[in-house]
Amino acid sequence: MGLGGTIGGGIFAALGVAITLAGNSAILTFAISGLVALISGYSYVQLTDHLSEDGGSYTFIEHYISNPNMAGFSGWVLIMGYIGTMALYAYAFGSFLNSIVATTFGIPAYNSMRIIFSLLIIIVFLILNLQGTASSGRAELIMVFFKISVLILFGIIGIVGVMVRPELQFNRGGFFNKGMLATIIAVPVIFVSFEGFELLSYEYSVMEKGIETLRKGIYITIISATIIYILIVVAVTGVLTPLQITQNEETVLAVLGAKLFSNAVFNDIAYALIIFTALLSTSSAINATMFGTARLISRIALKHQLPDMYSRFNKKHVPMNSLFLLTVLTSVLVIVGSLTQITIFASFSFIIIFTIVNYIAYRDKKTKTNQKLLLTGLISSSSILILFLYYLLVNDPFVILSILLIFVFIAILELFFIERKKHAVIH
Repeated sequence: MGLGGTIGGGIFAALGVAITLAGNSAILTFAISGLVALISGYSYVQLTDHLSEDGGSYTFIEHYISNPNMAGFSGWVLIMGYIGTMALYAYAFGSFLNSIVATTFGIPAYNSMRIIFSLLIIIVFLILNLQGTASSGRAELIMVFFKISVLILFGIIGIVGVMVRPELQFNRGGFFNKGMLATIIAVPVIFVSFEGFELLSYEYSVMEKGIETLRKGIYITIISATIIYILIVVAVTGVLTPLQITQNEETVLAVLGAKLFSNAVFNDIAYALIIFTALLSTSSAINATMFGTARLISRIALKHQLPDMYSRFNKKHVPMNSLFLLTVLTSVLVIVGSLTQITIFASFSFIIIFTIVNYIAYRDKKTKTNQKLLLTGLISSSSILILFLYYLLVNDPFVILSILLIFVFIAILELFFIERKKHAVIH
């Protein structure tokens, strides 16, 4: 579930955005992001171990922030972040499927078709998750094993290809071809690529060996994802030109497949395989995120921070109402948002949450943690957040305004809901 939620988004949805911003040094961008994510993962493990309670980020915030409005607001922001990531994955799925349909039938890749394909895959996984945990778990295992195998294979083939084909080269235009500052600025924009590992903490108690399995799962997820990201970035920047990457930002890995070999037949096979892998990968990410977030919504509802109807499970232990809510809100974002806007919104939400979690872990002296490591994580995530705001202010202040409006809207809704609940209790 961790690898499914993490790699599905980072490789197929945010990779093109990362390389467009940072160029060849996107390798360093992913390495820095991975390190910050690993320290944040350490915070998640230590806090979960200390509290011995499911719920992940929301549980931490609820325990350590005495203000119920603030705890509720944080929970709602977390949910919106997951909705953003699901929209990101669905957007990528729709783009890849739209690309292959357009190529196969020789028609333009209409945005309306991309939207239809994105909505269809959301509905498919709504139906799958309604069947229960076993169905979604088995599907996830198959999809994750396949996509990781293909990604590693193609990354290695790409790197070897650059080494043996004279027309290709590593670091075309220099390692910092977009500038050193661009390397750092790209970190917050693609930080959503490392979202996914924290899903494991939401119901860690149902895992065999509980906290021990959670610890291994989180660390293996983050380290594996970072290595695979770097492998793919090296292959993409070596095989493709900067112009090819920029022009195909949404489907850059498919273009890699089409250029991977000097033989046209092999390229066609590689293109088809990467498209198929992209569809599986983004699908597994939608599945993992929908599975974890639906249960997060139910937990928040049980704490009376959402309407009680979202706390209910059916006979198969499936939170039906939560799944329907996720489906509707994700579909809206898929229809109205662009790839860059959705990526930025999702990244921003998770940088905030990870910063809060790192702060909580650092402040709690009872968790038997490495305080210097946690302080490093807090400083790093806080710096990324500040850097993100700077980047948006300079490049797209309208996005800051839209994100702030969303957060204000969430705050108003949460405050209204809390006051309504208080009034109901009094009467």
